[in-house]
Amino acid sequence: MASHEPMRAPTNKPFVQTVLGMLQERDLPCTLWPTTGGGGPWSLMAAYFGMPVLFDVGLGYGGKAGAVGEFLVLDGADKVAGNLECEAFYAEMLERWAAAPSDRAPVGNED
Repeated sequence: MASHEPMRAPTNKPFVQTVLGMLQERDLPCTLWPTTGGGGPWSLMAAYFGMPVLFDVGLGYGGKAGAVGEFLVLDGADKVAGNLECEAFYAEMLERWAAAPSDRAPVGNED
């Protein structure tokens, strides 16, 4: 049993389409798994705020998450994206999503 609720990110939502478009522009492969049976704290964003959540997406490379020897490439040396390219991708993603047609519901007390 997972410690957090399952979640689903519909692939037709502007947030998901924004990221898919960015990956396609860069000729980067993407495998979609739109549903997870349970997860970590990130699933709270979907459950409580109704936000589409993407997990493990973007540029860069790392491995052994949560284990001994966990690593993240800081300087990709033109072979793989490093930390700087990874952060620039996320900034561009948020900028593009902010300009996309809204699929976000208001958050807070709507009385």
